[in-house]
Amino acid sequence: MPQGTSRNTNIEIESFGDYKSLFNSDTFKDSFTMKVYVEMEDSKVKVSDIVFLDFNDNFLNIHKHYLLARSEVKEFKSRWGLRPNYASYDLYETTAFAYLLMFMNNCTSVVDFEYEYIKVPTMAAIKELIISNQKSYPDRNKIKDIKFI
Repeated sequence: MPQGTSRNTNIEIESFGDYKSLFNSDTFKDSFTMKVYVEMEDSKVKVSDIVFLDFNDNFLNIHKHYLLARSEVKEFKSRWGLRPNYASYDLYETTAFAYLLMFMNNCTSVVDFEYEYIKVPTMAAIKELIISNQKSYPDRNKIKDIKFI
């Protein structure tokens, strides 16, 4: 019997518990927070222009159909296998969207990140989603761009 187990160990239940854990490095469940800089028209940097965007499951579940409708289907490259951060970097020039790619493709673990084709939300859709969910920016005409830190 493997060390740390007994005949009373239920691997399925314990695996599910680890999957839901915040400390599970295999999934980023409920702990995926991104720093976003909202560049205003006047170009003066203010602390209020830096937002911590919480791309957690609840937020993404609410907006999943919006993102799916604005996604492109891309051919999966072999170098992306088990590495959603590589896919994120190649597609968005940042590794910050690795979890978003996993979520959009119903992938619960990096071990399952192997596809022929993947759904990739456009950067324009992601930025629009960020702007529309910020209550502190009612006049979107003053927003010049959004940058990811």
